[in-house]
Amino acid sequence: MFVKKLGLVLLSSSLLIACGGSDSEDVTPPVEPQPEVTPPVTGTPDPTEYNHQVQGVLAFEGAIAGADICVDLNTNTLCDTDEPTSTTDNDGRYQIDWNSEVETPNYYLVANWIDTTRSNVSQPKMLSRSFKTNKLNLAKVDGKHSNRTDIFNDGNAKLVALSDHQGAINALTHIDFKRYEQMLAQDLSEIEIADLRLQLSWLIDGLYAPDSNIAYQVTPTLSSSEQFNTTYQTHMHVAALIGDQLNATLAIEKVLTFSGPTITALADENQVSMSEFLADDPIEVRYIVSDSLIAQGYIETPFDEKIMNDNDWQVLRDNLFNDGVNHDFSLNPPSSLSTFTLEYGEATKFIVGYVHEGGLIGKEHELTMSSREELCWDNQSNSWKDSDTSYPSNGETTNNTISFSTSGTSVQTKLKFEKYNTNSDTWLSIINAQPAAFKFNQVDWPEYVYRYYIKQDDDVMCKAANASIFVMPAASVDALTSDDIARTVWSVFYPHNVITDEDKREIKVSYTAGEYSTFIWEHDTSPNGSPLIRISELIDPTNGQSLSTFQEYIVQDGFLIEVDVNKSSSFDDFSDHLLISYDGETNGFSQHFLAHIKALLSPTQP
Repeated sequence: MFVKKLGLVLLSSSLLIACGGSDSEDVTPPVEPQPEVTPPVTGTPDPTEYNHQVQGVLAFEGAIAGADICVDLNTNTLCDTDEPTSTTDNDGRYQIDWNSEVETPNYYLVANWIDTTRSNVSQPKMLSRSFKTNKLNLAKVDGKHSNRTDIFNDGNAKLVALSDHQGAINALTHIDFKRYEQMLAQDLSEIEIADLRLQLSWLIDGLYAPDSNIAYQVTPTLSSSEQFNTTYQTHMHVAALIGDQLNATLAIEKVLTFSGPTITALADENQVSMSEFLADDPIEVRYIVSDSLIAQGYIETPFDEKIMNDNDWQVLRDNLFNDGVNHDFSLNPPSSLSTFTLEYGEATKFIVGYVHEGGLIGKEHELTMSSREELCWDNQSNSWKDSDTSYPSNGETTNNTISFSTSGTSVQTKLKFEKYNTNSDTWLSIINAQPAAFKFNQVDWPEYVYRYYIKQDDDVMCKAANASIFVMPAASVDALTSDDIARTVWSVFYPHNVITDEDKREIKVSYTAGEYSTFIWEHDTSPNGSPLIRISELIDPTNGQSLSTFQEYIVQDGFLIEVDVNKSSSFDDFSDHLLISYDGETNGFSQHFLAHIKALLSPTQP
């Protein structure tokens, strides 16, 4: 309103000046000179361009030559055709120059190459998704922004680095990039991301470069060193176990920092390389990772389908360590004629048999109480001990292993268990690898089956309470002959049905007219230091493939006393055996399994 009024006033004044007259002449005012005005620029100014250069080294288990490197300006982790590129030389070095209108561009560095000789370091199955997690650590990560840092895919290798690593591209920059992707997926602020990346760098430095604190600057020589690869292989194994189940970005590196030295010590203890140790997905490492996650508050319960829990141990105490009333099955490898034993919950009854010409040969046996009573030699007390303390129900458990004193002696025996869900592909592959004669794929197995391996620290010698005793047939062990052995042990068949060969220490015995069983014998030393005579049966005399211990005797006080020497063993000795236990009572599984095996037994014996 004020402006409008001002305009009216000015207009009135001009009219008054124009109309107000006098008789005087008109006076024309002088014309003032006008300044020159430069016309405005109507075109587009030339853009400002900036020169950029990045140079660095691509290293993975040495220098990678001939790899394609690109500056990924649109950060899609791909090398698009319009993005600056270069190729690494024989030392893995590269340099890329380019111009852009952006003074400080944001970009990734992406390296691609072909390598069909290598694969990702470790691929164990993840710890069970069923474990109970802290609410703050609940998984919410999609596949694109995964914790996994896989590098190889069907022969195509790819590493990524962020721009602030000064051109370095390697396995560690790739880890940093994957964690950065995860942070972006969680919608974290720039400050939060910067803080987490700083913490990650401290962890990476502590793991890979505790002295220099420049872990991301990996040289080709360092990337191929044993120490670097041992740490990296363990790193990837832990990452594979945890997978994408936790939202905690630094969980993998914190667990590795906490547990890495223990895992390394285990590999050293087993006297194998880290890659060999981790290749079998050792249960001990699962326990270590699980315990570390609990200790650091990432999870609340240690549940994992491969980890034995209290319920599993109770099943085994009821079915495998139950004072002889057992539910278990053992199958020896083909080198031992695939002999098998089935115990099905009866204290004195069991089935023993073997595979013969694609079928099963076997029969049910029964032990008398007297045959079950035995004494075992204990070197610590230098005496015979009652073996009833064998397999105590309160054996000491550590991880998936239980240990106890063997047969009342001071010798320690350990059983290491592998727990299998019988619906898993792993269990199916195990039973499919067994002789087809057992038709295991037709068995309705319990939900879980426990396969075990045995380690015994020393030999254990036992004898029955009513052991067979013979008068020593010679003045000394060295004076013993094959004829002496045959005359003493096979007195019923000697001499007409016995053939001996002193040079070979061989004895042939005809139990059935025209058919001979072949035995050989040898000297040894028993666990208590007494001389031992071991007689073994040649299972296949034609091919000489297998020896089975027939009888053993210690020489003591002028007598041959029948004993049974249970040799020391390692877990590896049972790698080709199938030793399993299970819940035999629930749903009557043992009776179902017994009926299955009995139905397969040949009605005629060979």
